[in-house]
Amino acid sequence: MSKPIDPNIARWFEQVDKTRTGRLNATELQEALKNNNYSSFDINVVAAMIATALKLSFLSNVHPCEPR
Repeated sequence: MSKPIDPNIARWFEQVDKTRTGRLNATELQEALKNNNYSSFDINVVAAMIATALKLSFLSNVHPCEPR
């Protein structure tokens, strides 16, 4: 059985998901994430984060954004 999604996280996700696809693309995630000094992550780093999450979800057969 899946765990309920925290309403605060759901609200944050809805604010960040500008394209309303239910998934974050690299640009949306880059805008949402900030380093300690409030600078943006390099877009290549963000794309690598997404690629890694997708690879891990494929290997575990679980979508990276779904609660376990």
